[in-house]
Amino acid sequence: MEIDSLTLWNMLPAKGGGFCNLSINLNTGESVTVFEGEHDTLKYQLEELEKFLGLKVTFNEDYNC
Repeated sequence: MEIDSLTLWNMLPAKGGGFCNLSINLNTGESVTVFEGEHDTLKYQLEELEKFLGLKVTFNEDYNC
């Protein structure tokens, strides 16, 4: 009940290395990162992740410049 939403950032490698992180966004406005890994780690499992958690996951992708 304290979770507002989830955010998945997929940072593609450019000048820096790529990475992926999944954050929980709380109703208080705070955000907590619960997963970090290589880029594209969760990108292709986004739909399954939403179904499993029962929450909408906002997906963002950009280059790590």
